Amino acid sequence: MTLKELLVRLAWSRMDLVKRADVSITAVRNMEGGKPVRLLTAAKVLSAINAELRARGESPVSLEDLEGVVISDMDR
Repeated sequence: MTLKELLVRLAWSRMDLVKRADVSITAVRNMEGGKPVRLLTAAKVLSAINAELRARGESPVSLEDLEGVVISDMDR
């Protein structure tokens, strides 16, 4: 599943994710576009998404579940 598909599933806009994860819009666009992001950024995004999924009684997702997300070489 892509980040964009997950946002649709949650009925969230990019700005909803930006606010809930406390990340920049550029970071969200980079994640959607397959550009490298820091591991901390990806973790914040996943934390926000998983909090909502748990609140809905759904299973959380992992970084491996998100297609196309690239972690920057600095964090490997």
